[in-house]
Amino acid sequence: MAPGSEYYSLGSPLVDKAEIHLENRNIFTANTVNQSKSNMYVSKVLLNGKEIKDYQLHHSDITHGGTLTFFMSDKPRK
Repeated sequence: MAPGSEYYSLGSPLVDKAEIHLENRNIFTANTVNQSKSNMYVSKVLLNGKEIKDYQLHHSDITHGGTLTFFMSDKPRK
């Protein structure tokens, strides 16, 4: 995250699941699939079922609510 930017850079999550209950009553959920100590690399990320290619999330993606899913792997993505 860069101060003043409306974008968040995505990296390897530290939790299996997290929910943010927003003031507008929307809920934003982030979760992982196949996360373990050996699966620490992100192989792909889906936002509401659609793949995010550039590993960035716009602030409005969070405020609209939805689900961000990290698919984890034991090998880095090239």
